[in-house]
Amino acid sequence: GFRPEEIRDALEKEGIDMAGSLERLDGQMEQYRNRAMRFATLCEERLRLLHEYIRKEDVPAYAALLRELKNEARQLGASELTKLAREQEKLGKEGNLSFLKDKFGLLSEEYQRVAQCYKTLFDNVKEEDC
Repeated sequence: GFRPEEIRDALEKEGIDMAGSLERLDGQMEQYRNRAMRFATLCEERLRLLHEYIRKEDVPAYAALLRELKNEARQLGASELTKLAREQEKLGKEGNLSFLKDKFGLLSEEYQRVAQCYKTLFDNVKEEDC
């Protein structure tokens, strides 16, 4: 597995501020890893649901799930994903479905990228390594 400093450096290169997140978690690497892996594991299902909500034009459901995703991304230090989710949330509040549809691909790609980073770095990390 990777050492914690290797994970931090790799995530930093990907624009994910793990160090800032760890400060908010009192340095609990294991807690960060658990949150990151949960976030990554939920990626596919969340994106499927968001896509479905757009298709059904269910803006309240879309906005609720997006807010959850945004807050978790922010806690994990995934700033680009947080920014994209915030923009989408604003569009949802404005009821701007055509823009939501247009921008969904960007959000989806970024979420998948972040999730893959976590899976790559944390999948083979044992809890005692943290």
